[in-house]
Amino acid sequence: MPPNHGFPFQDQIAVDLGKRTVPVRITGSGTPCLFLHGFPLDSRMWMTVFARLSADYLCIAPDLRGFGGAPAERFSFSLQDLATDCNVLLEKLKIRQPTVVCGLSMGGYVAMQFNHHFPERVSHLILTNTRANADDSAGVEARLKTAQQALILGSQQSVGPMLQKLILPECLKNNQQLTTEVESMIHSTRPSTIAWAQLAMAQRPSFLETMKQWNIPTLCIAGSNDPITPPSVVQSMHHAIRHSRYVEIPQSAHLSPMEQPDLFASEVHQFIASTPR
Repeated sequence: MPPNHGFPFQDQIAVDLGKRTVPVRITGSGTPCLFLHGFPLDSRMWMTVFARLSADYLCIAPDLRGFGGAPAERFSFSLQDLATDCNVLLEKLKIRQPTVVCGLSMGGYVAMQFNHHFPERVSHLILTNTRANADDSAGVEARLKTAQQALILGSQQSVGPMLQKLILPECLKNNQQLTTEVESMIHSTRPSTIAWAQLAMAQRPSFLETMKQWNIPTLCIAGSNDPITPPSVVQSMHHAIRHSRYVEIPQSAHLSPMEQPDLFASEVHQFIASTPR
């Protein structure tokens, strides 16, 4: 595992994966933790959590293909491709030991793919504000519509309205800094990235049956007021995974790590520290 490089988490390093270069935010030292962002965001969403965990953990957050500072993608990609990118990233960073993998929403889908294809790489799994089931026909149709709108109308009109579901109404009203940060990430996401990501998520498999066989320490986190992945959806994963732990973050919607970073970081720290591999 690399030592504490002293990289400030507001800056990025570039890691060459071979076919592409991935921007990565990395800070801290100790047990490695890989944080995977949601849609249509990027690694900036983890900055406040990093500030609370980097004293005890080596925190790593890449911008997934096409997102944030990553270059535009000419061709489509799958969630498995994103998981493979993460595996190569850990190899390039010379992280050999099993890693804590934490994913929010779309990042949770990637985390499940990562655990499925590279189980020896995972020490703990944290699935936050995400779901294990595949989209039904209506969900697939909605994703294809969003992909088309992004290419025709642009990012702001196609996914800008998501802001109302990502953040608790009280936060939208009273926390202007948080609102501005989330808006900045949404509006900076390329239309092509929105389209490719929607297609990838529409094609994702269900892990509800597969995860019944998992034997990995898993923490399932829900936002108490999340309209996208309500607590009942997260609880379904918790019930499927043996010996998993369920936590509900109060006063949060879909972006629990950003809305309640102190509580979120505390739950993550307690889970890792108290749950052996």
